[in-house]
Amino acid sequence: MVAEKKLMPIGIIAYLFLFTGCNFTSQSYNHGKLLNPGETLTSIGVGAREYYKIEQKDAPTSISNKTDTVKYQWLSLCLDYRLGVLRKYPFGKGMEIGFHLEGPTQYATTKYGSLYLGPPILEFDGRLGFNDFVLGKGLFHHNMALGWTIGAWIDNGWYAEYAAGWEYKWLIPYANFRAELLATDPSTADSLTESYTPFKYQNRSWTTRTALGVSIRIPQMRFLPDYISPEISTIYPHYSSVSHYGITYHVGLRWLNGI
Repeated sequence: MVAEKKLMPIGIIAYLFLFTGCNFTSQSYNHGKLLNPGETLTSIGVGAREYYKIEQKDAPTSISNKTDTVKYQWLSLCLDYRLGVLRKYPFGKGMEIGFHLEGPTQYATTKYGSLYLGPPILEFDGRLGFNDFVLGKGLFHHNMALGWTIGAWIDNGWYAEYAAGWEYKWLIPYANFRAELLATDPSTADSLTESYTPFKYQNRSWTTRTALGVSIRIPQMRFLPDYISPEISTIYPHYSSVSHYGITYHVGLRWLNGI
């Protein structure tokens, strides 16, 4: 019964796939250390994102239209839930599963100042932990994640991620790297007319995400988070239609075994 209750958030959030879009997430908070079986970790995060896009501008005095590069800035929010399920197998340090919901993942304002909230992205993954080892005065943790990004259309994205963190007293500086096969861009006309074949949409592309951060363990107090995790991520090479790379900044609040 306890295990069913801890799995319930994953089942409920799965229904939200109908409202997700095709893009990528920027917030991570994977610090390399896995949960023990039965433990949970719930995180909420807020991040600053920007997006560059070439847009046409009407030019009444000219025969041809002009283009302009517009910069959009907005905040993205995320909800992340993790559950430990195995202690040792298959690679020595067990396994955990979870989901990550983040949005909006598109720009949130137009050049005229009106609000535009893009759709969220929903990810499911499994993280496989490798054996820890002593490094200096701290403990080195690392894992490999395999994940599935659900899009609003019939095709989805997939990714592999490696994360490593060095735990010393109440700090875990960490880094992780993700390679992701993006879903087809639904704004492209031919993506709507092609017959569906996984991995073979011509508009699919690979992108990478590199995250650096530190998880700071804070004294246990009721309702307050157990970790606070400031983080920075770099997306390359498909950040936007204008810029090959983008940098995002975020911070996560994390609760072990519930609030």
